[in-house]
Amino acid sequence: MSATLVCMRRVETSKAARCVIAASGKALADFGPPRAYGAAATLLSARASYVGGFCGTATVLAGFRYGIPIYVPSYKLMPMRCRPSRTSPARTLAAPRC
Repeated sequence: MSATLVCMRRVETSKAARCVIAASGKALADFGPPRAYGAAATLLSARASYVGGFCGTATVLAGFRYGIPIYVPSYKLMPMRCRPSRTSPARTLAAPRC
């Protein structure tokens, strides 16, 4: 991994830790994939946020690869007309709780 990627992950992890402290006990989840630059950056950002203290991520691949709890934003559930199956990747559809 290049020095730039390592530095960015360190910055993201420390920012996540500061957000957790500022949230004072409220659960936080990473919903950053639309803002990341590429698939690799999305996965690494989700992992850095989880290491920094976030409860989970909306990135399904990061959830499977790194064992991070997956949270689906409610606006993405609106088009779904069928019940999620037991093998659904999303562990919860409610607000995240650590």
